[in-house]
Amino acid sequence: MPKFTIAATSLAKHLALSLGLAMTYQLTMAQATGPKPKTTPKTTKTSQVAKKTVALPKPIAVEPVAPPLPQVVTFETDLAAITNDQLLITCTPPKFSQAEVVYRLPAMVPGTYKVYNFGRYVSGFEAMDAKGNQLPVTHGDQDSWRIGSADKLVKIRYRVSDSFDTLTKNNPFEPAGSNIQVDTTVLLQSHCFFGYFDGFKNTPIKVHVQHKENMYGATSLVDANPSLGADLFEVPNYVVLADSPILYKANADTASVTLGETKVQIAVHDEKGAIHAKDLLPELQGMLQAASDFFGGKLPAKRYSFLLHYGAKPFLSGSAGALEHNTGSVYTLPSESPANAAKSLRDIASHEFFHIITPLNIHSEQIGDFDFANPTMSRHLWLYEGLTEYMASYILFRQRVKDTKEYIDNLQRYTSISRKYFKDTLPFTTMSLEVLGRTSDQYSNVYLKGPMINFCLDVRMRQLSGGAYGMPDLIKALSNKYGQERSFKDTELFDEIVAITGMPALREFFSLYVEGNKPLPLQDCFAAVGISYLAEKKTEVFSIGNVSLRPNQSGQLVIANNSEMNELGKQLGYEVGDILLELNGVPFNAETQGAVFGKWRSTAKVGDKITVLVDRNGKKMKLKGKAITVTRTETDLLTLDPNPTSEMLKLWNAWSGNLPR
Repeated sequence: MPKFTIAATSLAKHLALSLGLAMTYQLTMAQATGPKPKTTPKTTKTSQVAKKTVALPKPIAVEPVAPPLPQVVTFETDLAAITNDQLLITCTPPKFSQAEVVYRLPAMVPGTYKVYNFGRYVSGFEAMDAKGNQLPVTHGDQDSWRIGSADKLVKIRYRVSDSFDTLTKNNPFEPAGSNIQVDTTVLLQSHCFFGYFDGFKNTPIKVHVQHKENMYGATSLVDANPSLGADLFEVPNYVVLADSPILYKANADTASVTLGETKVQIAVHDEKGAIHAKDLLPELQGMLQAASDFFGGKLPAKRYSFLLHYGAKPFLSGSAGALEHNTGSVYTLPSESPANAAKSLRDIASHEFFHIITPLNIHSEQIGDFDFANPTMSRHLWLYEGLTEYMASYILFRQRVKDTKEYIDNLQRYTSISRKYFKDTLPFTTMSLEVLGRTSDQYSNVYLKGPMINFCLDVRMRQLSGGAYGMPDLIKALSNKYGQERSFKDTELFDEIVAITGMPALREFFSLYVEGNKPLPLQDCFAAVGISYLAEKKTEVFSIGNVSLRPNQSGQLVIANNSEMNELGKQLGYEVGDILLELNGVPFNAETQGAVFGKWRSTAKVGDKITVLVDRNGKKMKLKGKAITVTRTETDLLTLDPNPTSEMLKLWNAWSGNLPR
């Protein structure tokens, strides 16, 4: 979400369609449950003057006093009382002693790597005392309200519009946004509706949600009041609440499966009504079973929810994809056939699911105690997104869900697209630290070069250990040392990894290839596990005109851009908006184009006549030309070495889990 944008650009289309990556397609990173605040013991100064021992009087007996009840923030909302596409939120705050207090909605949330200012969607904010009198409120910036006479404050109230239907500048990426459809569905992203008081982010919270009896809220939160028409969710602090989305839907469409001790729920809202949870369960279950097997039958979460919203029209942000949470993930995707939806979901869901490793169990202080108002970026996107993407695909390969060719093709696409579109010499730590500013256009490389950093690190550790130690071992060690409640220091992680592994040579790896500007040693790393790497290959191939294509809602191919047409494209006279129907009398669409074009190329000769049937503004036209070949340059080609050495085979077996070559 995420996680670049699927928009009408050649880069975005190339990334989205050719990769099939498990990623958040816009700006996404990991979300984390904040650690409990640590208390610093008070130090006592010892006097240098010797003291005499004196007899103490007997203590006076006192009646025991019950400890004060912990303060709680309570939110209430009613999904059956939606007005003007807005939810009314009522908040009962803790008791304040100060004269002023600031209430905030997040400017940014973990996983997005972009400031969205969720306070923009709030209106009618008011603060009241016990008698219902208005207290003074100053709306300081887009996301905060300064409330006077805070010692008298007993209630605040405001309305929130959803982001799906509100056209503004910088529309939030929909998996991080909110949707309100009266009597149909509400995507209740907690950070869009509920805020926190400065200094009280770690205060326990209760959320009461009223709704019609036919509405069900799918979430990983536990409902403390599972009665019809009302839900009660209790969380230890705001960080957990902001990380806990809920998808409410009339006449719930859900499916679930239990793997070991983990209950996994799938909840679907499809605006076209074509896709259902039962259609997606088998494909997701295969991925989840592979993950469970890899982790020894025990997943690092008790509950996990896949919340899926399929849209009938393009989203306002121009994006589609997903956003991860610690124990769930939210998806906003275009509606399509159930079979295609299930197939395309696997890799995306695999990536989001494996965020339960990073950052749930491995995260820095910047993530563990996230600053929603003024976020500080971490150096380690190579870990949060890169490792997640690497493991999401690697585990499917190790567990034989993906075959060897499919997985190696993934590695090839990561490499070739990264090297073609992104700055290979930009230090990854620098990109991470400055991703909200000058390096924002390089963010999507976390899903491309990011997994390749982790591949090279995995191979390097196996080389140094004779195959005995690899990435799964490092993940386990880091998770055991840190886990959900403990954060690592951002500047110390590389040295920690060296200490944990006992491999001093890894410090040079991080210095050169993650902190430094050296391109990854891809050829050496591939060769170590018996994969041959070819940087570039030129071949002559038949072309259909070199135009950019996109699928329409009917699954047909439409010409999106003809600015780079070659000689054949100009002969045929393609125009933007043409819908391609047939090639030499053979019908095709977005799903069958590969087979139809491939068969034609296998028998075509230079100069052969070509006829392309198109629909242009409702009129069918035959476009004619003569076949030509063009030079195609392929980069970063990978093939299994036909004659691997014994050392290559040893590392291959250690890395692949003894998969046959």
